[in-house]
Amino acid sequence: MVSLTAWNKKDIKSIIDSGKFDTEFYLKENPDVKKSGLDPIIHYVLYGVHENRNPNDNFNTEIYYNLYKNVIGKNENPFAHYIRNNDHLFFFEKGLLQEYSYVSITNALNRLKKYPFFNEEDYVRMNSDVSSASMPTARHALLYGIGEGREIFSKRSIVRFLGNECKHDVNYKITDKVYGKNFPKTIGVFYHSEGNSFIQELAECLSDYLCDAGLNAKVLTEKTPEEETPELCIFCAPHEFFFLDGNEIWKRDEIIRKSIMFNTEQPQTLWFTRGILYILMSAGVMDLCYQNLKSFSDVGLPVFHFDPPVKSNRPLWAALIMRPACAVYSRVSSSMATVRGAG
Repeated sequence: MVSLTAWNKKDIKSIIDSGKFDTEFYLKENPDVKKSGLDPIIHYVLYGVHENRNPNDNFNTEIYYNLYKNVIGKNENPFAHYIRNNDHLFFFEKGLLQEYSYVSITNALNRLKKYPFFNEEDYVRMNSDVSSASMPTARHALLYGIGEGREIFSKRSIVRFLGNECKHDVNYKITDKVYGKNFPKTIGVFYHSEGNSFIQELAECLSDYLCDAGLNAKVLTEKTPEEETPELCIFCAPHEFFFLDGNEIWKRDEIIRKSIMFNTEQPQTLWFTRGILYILMSAGVMDLCYQNLKSFSDVGLPVFHFDPPVKSNRPLWAALIMRPACAVYSRVSSSMATVRGAG
């Protein structure tokens, strides 16, 4: 039988009324609580708060207390104080993503949790030291794992998902539906000038097709002056663009969350993994691989399939098209639509 003070009862009522305490999360992160027999909220108020345990995935008890310890009542619970005074704000660790907003990080985290290539048990299995980390697995993967170059996605999950998608025929049509007149006035298709020349070709091809569709698009690079920022940015190969020098202007939170990312990497590579952060924080994603689209649409991202045609008059394609694999790709591409939208 536990004894509750007047402050405890007041705090418990505030927490219950708020609906912000995540019982499932608290029990998952603190399996010992279930054995105690105490209600999770009561446990948090009496004991968890003093052990820096967290009431949900978006509130860090220790961070909040250190910021507001001078105004929190002597016996007042920090989370209850937050609910009564600052519940419109975020208080959680940003890890290696200090330059990005709480909103963008939260969006990326929620998407990562639903992303079919990510499995918490696989992440811990591939990174055994994570089991002792003082934060939820998915949050660790987003805030630290990607930036530290860890393996985030298991090959098993990727193969299982894409293998299942490959069983289905490509089944969609170019629509004649009119989506409205609120198109962006300017579109910039970015590639990094120090990156792979193949990416430049993709950017030029995509820009050409956008222009053919009546949109005002042009190819830009990391050297484009900030004052020439287009209304819509499309970043080709985010795993490359945001890791080579000179991208500081375009790596900002306010740019990323309104942009479309054009993924050109295969999911099983570490290159793909380091670019996933920008995809998860973005407004939408394009991909060369049709089967990969569902993995992004499953997390709520608008998705687009771009299937560029092979043009032998381009120098790079002229050299590559003689290779057997490219010759096969050329024949397949010529029989498919060039720009496709899904979702």
